[in-house]
Amino acid sequence: MSLGLCAHLIKTRENITSEGVVIGHDHRHHSWDFARLATAVFLKNNVKVYLLQAICPTPFVPFSVTFLKAACGIMITASHNPKEDNGYKVYWNNGCQIVSPTDKDIAKSIISNFEPETWDYEAYTKSSICVDPMEQIAKEYFSRLSKYRFIESYPQLPIVYTAMHGVGYEYILKALKAIKYPYLIPVKEQVLPDPDFPTVKYPNPEEGKGSLKLAIETAESHNSSIILANDPDADRLAIAAKDKNSNWQTLSGNQIGILLAYYCVEKLRNRERISPGQIAMVTTIVSSKMLKAFCLKNEHRYEETLTGFKYIGNEVLKLESEGYRVPFAYEEAIGFMVFDLVRDKDGISALSTALQMLCELHFAGLSVFDKLDKIYEELGYFASSNGYLIVKDRSRKTQIFDFLSKKQEYLGEYKIKKIINYSPSLMIYFELENGWIVFRTSGTEPKVKYYSEMVGNLKDRMSIESKLHYFTDGLVNELNKL
Repeated sequence: MSLGLCAHLIKTRENITSEGVVIGHDHRHHSWDFARLATAVFLKNNVKVYLLQAICPTPFVPFSVTFLKAACGIMITASHNPKEDNGYKVYWNNGCQIVSPTDKDIAKSIISNFEPETWDYEAYTKSSICVDPMEQIAKEYFSRLSKYRFIESYPQLPIVYTAMHGVGYEYILKALKAIKYPYLIPVKEQVLPDPDFPTVKYPNPEEGKGSLKLAIETAESHNSSIILANDPDADRLAIAAKDKNSNWQTLSGNQIGILLAYYCVEKLRNRERISPGQIAMVTTIVSSKMLKAFCLKNEHRYEETLTGFKYIGNEVLKLESEGYRVPFAYEEAIGFMVFDLVRDKDGISALSTALQMLCELHFAGLSVFDKLDKIYEELGYFASSNGYLIVKDRSRKTQIFDFLSKKQEYLGEYKIKKIINYSPSLMIYFELENGWIVFRTSGTEPKVKYYSEMVGNLKDRMSIESKLHYFTDGLVNELNKL
């Protein structure tokens, strides 16, 4: 892969040898090996390499690319996937993940350059054009993060933190220092990097109580009602909290998203003389329409993209080029971009922002659920239901989408207002009279995923939830019979 990427860069970027590439890695098995081999390939072709030798969060790579003005960045990580996996993520010189046609051109170059040139794991130790900028990068990142400290003094509020056996804890401690927050209570069994993820079946905090079992036990033993969690490469953020009945609830990505949207806009407008029309926010088509309602109500620009931060990041840059300020963007899969540190999801800056938001809510005598209810009273109640069908056969996937494509007037009992068919991609969007549903295939798993939402008044919460689940369950059962 690295040889094909290198060949493409040499072909398309005149100053690639001096611009260089950034290479980072997480703590997974063989991540350091893959990072060193990637480094060796670029060095053999006389391309400068900024090799982050210490394990690092994924957001540090796009941050490094823009700060160092590098041609691209490579992050070796499988994020929250099972321990057997690893991956190779590419960022372009704008600090965003690659999109078409760049991704397709690189793929062609990889196929054309498939024979390895070198297996020199130690090349990084012998080259004058390989440097480790980690100290400089960390200093700059946390210096910029410190500018987003909004609270002078913090309450005595016990909050638990888990890194999910990933890279986050070391960097979260530095983030706390940057915003002068006193301490978080660590889940001791999970704060140190461990590529075997021994205490969780899946190292994904989005899974909820299953993955947060030890964090909940830690919280109970410290009389804490709030848990913050990063995924293993620290580019995502999960929040769990006790409700008024003292039951633990894991907030959805949409709930965290709207809370952070309110907070980030408030802080931006408190600091700068900026009109509502100068503010823009971005999310994806499979995320809640709460953000759209918030933007419409407050005269902010609102944009939706296809699923994934590679689209969000590039849309944010486009909006900024048009003169907009974009204090927040997110996707429902607990990925958040706050302010302007990184044009990608970033669990470090998102956590430091969420932490301050939680403290301000505490000062106001509000829980996250109290704040959400206030938002629902203002915007309406947005009930979401996401899930998937296991579909291993490609022809059956095609059958499902052919079936859905023939729906023109009604889906279940609800009238269809609008259809967007993303053919030839297997993805289709239905706007309904009081909500929407999207079906798409997973790019990494044998699944057809669905995302749905219905909207109504807060007082009708239970009825809306019931109608949504009845609708999605019925539709899924119908698809399973195909």
